[in-house]
Amino acid sequence: IAAKKAIEDAGINPLNIDIIINSPAGLQDYIIPPISGKVQYEIGAENAVCFDLVQGCCGMLTGIQIAKNYVLSGEAENILVVSSDK
Repeated sequence: IAAKKAIEDAGINPLNIDIIINSPAGLQDYIIPPISGKVQYEIGAENAVCFDLVQGCCGMLTGIQIAKNYVLSGEAENILVVSSDK
């Protein structure tokens, strides 16, 4: 829901998202399946490459840094960084 709102607020068509990075903020107590593909499906970003990046508490910051480097290198223009914590 938050990803859909962020895309809407930014005025970006989900089909124009190049990369989705899911970087949760905490470390899981048990193995959970990657969810970047589910986010991709739910928002309709059919053209996006997606991956999960588990870094613990600094996950969101690491995700933003990686996204920035993709943009600066010219490899991507629109990147969605998703993070959550419970």
